[in-house]
Amino acid sequence: MSEPLLIEKRKTNSQKTIENVILITTILTLIIIVVQIGFVASMSGEAVNTLKDVKEIVPEVKEAIDILQSLCNHEPFNKYC
Repeated sequence: MSEPLLIEKRKTNSQKTIENVILITTILTLIIIVVQIGFVASMSGEAVNTLKDVKEIVPEVKEAIDILQSLCNHEPFNKYC
């Protein structure tokens, strides 16, 4: 007859070692993922600040382009445009 299902087989030392390695690897992977999430979150905050700065600069750039276009319409500056 077959053995009852409730009886656990004893684990060998190599099986215990493999389980410990898997456990440690899983914990390290979790730590790495948490650190990466924190890094991405801080970078997204910097990106938001950069976009705010760009929104402030864009009107000034448009004004500068208008000035350059008006200069290009004058005869002495045609050779530079």
